[in-house]
Amino acid sequence: MQIDTKFIYQTKLIAALQESNDEESLVAKYKHEISLEALMYMFGGGNPKVTPEDERIVEGDIVLPNITDDSNELNGRKAVKEPLLLWPLATVPYTYHYSITDDEKRVIEMAIEHWQNETCLRFKPRTMFDYYFVRFRSDRSGCWSLLGRQPIYIHYGQDISIGKGCAEFGVVTHEIGHVIGFYHEQSRSDRDIAIHINWENVEKKFTLQFEREIDINYNVGYDYTSIMQYPSWAFSKAPFEKNSVVTLDPRYQRLLAKNNGLSFRDKKIANHLYACNKNCPNRKTTECLNEGYLKPYRNDGRQCECECPPTTTGKFCETLVKENYYDAIEPLPCGGNITQEGYIETPDYPQRLWPKQSCTWIVMAPSEKVIRLTFEGFEFAPRLYLPQTKAHKKCVNETVEVRLTNKYSGSIYCGNDITEGTEMISEGPEAIIIIIADKHMIGKGLRAKIEFIKKKSKNIWDLWEKVSG
Repeated sequence: MQIDTKFIYQTKLIAALQESNDEESLVAKYKHEISLEALMYMFGGGNPKVTPEDERIVEGDIVLPNITDDSNELNGRKAVKEPLLLWPLATVPYTYHYSITDDEKRVIEMAIEHWQNETCLRFKPRTMFDYYFVRFRSDRSGCWSLLGRQPIYIHYGQDISIGKGCAEFGVVTHEIGHVIGFYHEQSRSDRDIAIHINWENVEKKFTLQFEREIDINYNVGYDYTSIMQYPSWAFSKAPFEKNSVVTLDPRYQRLLAKNNGLSFRDKKIANHLYACNKNCPNRKTTECLNEGYLKPYRNDGRQCECECPPTTTGKFCETLVKENYYDAIEPLPCGGNITQEGYIETPDYPQRLWPKQSCTWIVMAPSEKVIRLTFEGFEFAPRLYLPQTKAHKKCVNETVEVRLTNKYSGSIYCGNDITEGTEMISEGPEAIIIIIADKHMIGKGLRAKIEFIKKKSKNIWDLWEKVSG
């Protein structure tokens, strides 16, 4: 297979900057820093705690307006219910602060177009008759916005901060999500059926960022791929080293905060929130099956078609092609449940030929035994070289997490962290290995031997019985 040379891994380019001033390397470094900077602003505690107007910022990037009644700060939902916080006629007037550059404007307009294509929301340039409006600006620190249309900002307008590093499609789409009334996904009241919070890994001052809310989610299921989902390391004591957010099913850990734009369920909730199908001529006669919904009416007199989830096809979403929502979005390339001794390895080991070959192995030993992993090969994307940042020498691009003590938390490796012959032993009968791969597929991958060995007793009385016979 011929490897596309355009897929040169950014971290290698960054490291090469020490020896080269190659212009392409500089561009790659800049783009990578910008992306990382935005993530650290929003989910790494980098955003300011208050705005210049002394409004508090909570959950990383949501601004609380200065109002007298703060008894219920967010009254959180995946989407707001209060009609006053929704934009009338699903129309959001907007303007640009003079600080917004042409490049930033292009990204903002891409995000706006995305929302408009998938919902009935309309963003229009503000006129003198628009008393409520939003203002995009880039002269302030961080990525943040208010939630919904806030009445106290009549005439003045409410800001969406697209600070340094925030002018990216996924970031701007996320902030617009707040503006139209979306909260963060992991704040949902039903999150415990989908994710687990590793409280021991959360930085103490940020524990409030993970509070569950009293919510109404319109019977739309939790979505790991939502544009509003925190990444796995959000507000961690050790970002990129210890996960704060994990999926209950480890096979889906790789999907958290993909930021590939609006997910099916994001679109469904937004269309429900703004009653986008209320004027569809066939609203009462067409039933979309299997979680499908009617697409927004476009005022063209035509009947509305069904928008189907990735698990179905057909005019009315009547044909089920996949049982699982996430498997339909992105099937897990490799892994599985391991109950016998043997070997595990990444596809095509010792080569990596295809992009995003993530793997999850769940290893279960017989009772009274534990698992010994012996690594015969280990090579992935190297640790990031970005001095004077929280991500310096961290596993930012690819991660291999090995969970040996419990099913939710483990140690994270990358590059050549694990040398040949290294042994790891689980504390109990279960071990989980999760590889989250990127598109560049650096290195040869992983190969390890799995053995079930007798658990060494830690109980002094058990040891005494063995000695005394």
